[in-house]
Amino acid sequence: MRKSDFISGIALLGFGLVFLLFVIPFDIEAGPEGVLPPSLVPNLMMGLIVFLSLILIVKNRRRPEGENAEDEHSPISSPEMKAVVWVVVLMASSILLFLWGGALPAAVVLVVGLMLAMGERRPLPLVLTPASLMLGAYLLFYQLLGTSIE
Repeated sequence: MRKSDFISGIALLGFGLVFLLFVIPFDIEAGPEGVLPPSLVPNLMMGLIVFLSLILIVKNRRRPEGENAEDEHSPISSPEMKAVVWVVVLMASSILLFLWGGALPAAVVLVVGLMLAMGERRPLPLVLTPASLMLGAYLLFYQLLGTSIE
């Protein structure tokens, strides 16, 4: 577990530094004079993530005596890793479909894909679940709130 904690710490450190150095300064505009800047809380949170990731790296950088790297097994099994990859691919394809095709096809692909990933194979729930969700969203946004989803 130490190796995975060490790698997680490095990944979190990289994530935090990218946000601190590039994303937050360039994406959050300065506020009016005399008030706290809008970037204060994001900078504090990213600073906390960097600090905690450094603790994780330092804590797991060396192995105690007698502990071999060969004895260490991944805490994530192969089927779990396949499920994570499936969900990431599904989310990315739904985002692209939302940008190019709209909310309806993206939502249907996302709901049906996640249902298939969870093991649902019966056709009736695969059809009725996204249909009822889309009908409910239509009634909520267009009829009740009088606004658009897109």
